[in-house]
Amino acid sequence: MVIPSRREKEKREVRYASAKKRAEDHEVGFQPTTYNPPDNAGNFYFNKKGVFRLDIIPFRVGEGNPFADEGEVHYERTYFAHKNVGPDEEMVVCSRKTFGEPCPICEKITKLRRDPSTDSELLQELRPKERQLWQVIDVMDRDKGIQILECSYFNGLGQLVDNKIKDSEEDDGYEKFFHLEDGMTLKVSVVQESYRGGTYYKPTNVEMKQRKQQYEVSILKEGYCLDSLLKKWDYDKLKKTFNQISEERDEEEKEDKKEKSSDYEIEDFVMYKGKECEITKISGDGTTLTLEDEDGKTYKGVKADEITTRVEVKKSGKEESKEEDEEEDEKQQVKRKKVSDEDDEEDEEEDEEDIDTDEDEDEEDDEKKDKVEKRKKVSDEDDEDDKDDNEDDDKDEEPIAGRKKRKGNIPF
Repeated sequence: MVIPSRREKEKREVRYASAKKRAEDHEVGFQPTTYNPPDNAGNFYFNKKGVFRLDIIPFRVGEGNPFADEGEVHYERTYFAHKNVGPDEEMVVCSRKTFGEPCPICEKITKLRRDPSTDSELLQELRPKERQLWQVIDVMDRDKGIQILECSYFNGLGQLVDNKIKDSEEDDGYEKFFHLEDGMTLKVSVVQESYRGGTYYKPTNVEMKQRKQQYEVSILKEGYCLDSLLKKWDYDKLKKTFNQISEERDEEEKEDKKEKSSDYEIEDFVMYKGKECEITKISGDGTTLTLEDEDGKTYKGVKADEITTRVEVKKSGKEESKEEDEEEDEKQQVKRKKVSDEDDEEDEEEDEEDIDTDEDEDEEDDEKKDKVEKRKKVSDEDDEDDKDDNEDDDKDEEPIAGRKKRKGNIPF
């Protein structure tokens, strides 16, 4: 037995990373975050539109596979993942639906569902999505050997393969497509799709053709147990990572909703679900409204962005008529006041004129009075003279019968 030298031992301990794998992964621009790629296996992607031909290489099932028992030979590993988690927007394995263990993101979803003000789009974004791992050999590039394909069940191979098997006849033999000795090659048609300003490649059809080259059982040793590749996050670490972005997003959404709700006030009328409603309550944080329609039905937890428009309240005919009458009364009052002010000014002017006239009249009256008094004095003097004359006449008067008419006397 040859004992290796110390230098030889050191050489064996040196393990080099794959430069080819790095170059291929860098070209694709995507590093898997839900599983640990084997060192000697590349990652397969649908990276162009067209037709791909793939042989599915089965593996010996490990622990926790939902569709096969441990030790069986199976062709895929189904798991569930949350997308856009944390500051780096990673995709992480959902512990609850994949491993049956607590998941802080699922706990957050459960809490949000109980809140009527939660955005439905946010819930849809957070919920775990079904995905799969496959082992494939690209028939058109066999030199790459066994590669790992990770894809969505609905936008990848999963649903297409399931539908193909369910719709097949018994003698089609499609259910054996992954068998080593009598398996089939998958002919996958891929198209380019757009999503959120970017593009991706989506399989749209799968045809199954008899393989030109079958595989030996020994290839099972060359492959990998897909069940053991999945990444399991520590609960506290995942919770911390998730909350870093979740709390910021919650605050931003609350502020956004508060700004929208602050545009409204209680007793405003708005349109909601095609009905005219009155706002009867606004939540303390200003994110939701309580509405009541014309039939008295109440709607709670309504978000401001669910309201279509503000409604100007229409007044009844009586109310409009009353307002018109009040406006007319106000106009008449103003007009009467104006006329009254003008009359007062004229009266003042007339009073001033009357004062002047009265003074003139008083002067005339005084003059007349003086004249009357003078005439009266003259008259009194005449009366006295007449009296004296009469007295004299009485003394000289003769009996009427024998009296003689005097010259100048005019009988009255």
